[in-house]
Amino acid sequence: MCPAEQSCALKDGVRGCMTQEGQCKLTPGAHLTSFDGASAQYSCGGVYDVVSVCDEGALSWFRVSVRIEENAEEESLISGKAVYVHFQEATVIVKKNGRTWVNGRSRRLPYQISQAISVRSVQDGILIDQASQMQVHLHHDGVVTVRVRENLAGKLCGPCGNFNGDTADDLRTPNGEVKKNIAEVLRAWKAKDISP
Repeated sequence: MCPAEQSCALKDGVRGCMTQEGQCKLTPGAHLTSFDGASAQYSCGGVYDVVSVCDEGALSWFRVSVRIEENAEEESLISGKAVYVHFQEATVIVKKNGRTWVNGRSRRLPYQISQAISVRSVQDGILIDQASQMQVHLHHDGVVTVRVRENLAGKLCGPCGNFNGDTADDLRTPNGEVKKNIAEVLRAWKAKDISP
């Protein structure tokens, strides 16, 4: 019998209890929780790649970047000022106020990019969906939630972790170096090709 958040499934010829969905969350107040449950504070503003499919040639490849800014009034960091989601066939930019661009052009929601990719308003924000295998939810309050299905386990790179059930390896930089905290990992994943 599997726990409530898991189901019995076959993976690599072995039947066992497996997590069906991973969730990485960035919250205002500078807090990141990885797919595997590693949790830490970060302390740097900027635009950072938080998760991508490691194999850039994969048909379902994506990369998610998040703009983190300082709130001068409260002297704290705000996550989710904007999200940038790159797919093989499109780039989607969504700002916290709901303004949305697809491949550089302003779009009204809902918007269907392809059979697999859509962007729509939901009750508490904007949802970018890739065939229900990956979803990025930018909440009105600045929370950013990335959800991935079990078939992406072990295939992901970035501060959100690789979704392999092991929190110990979630603090890796792009070159594989293990850092001591999320802030160091985020700095290593600073996005280099994002428009302001």
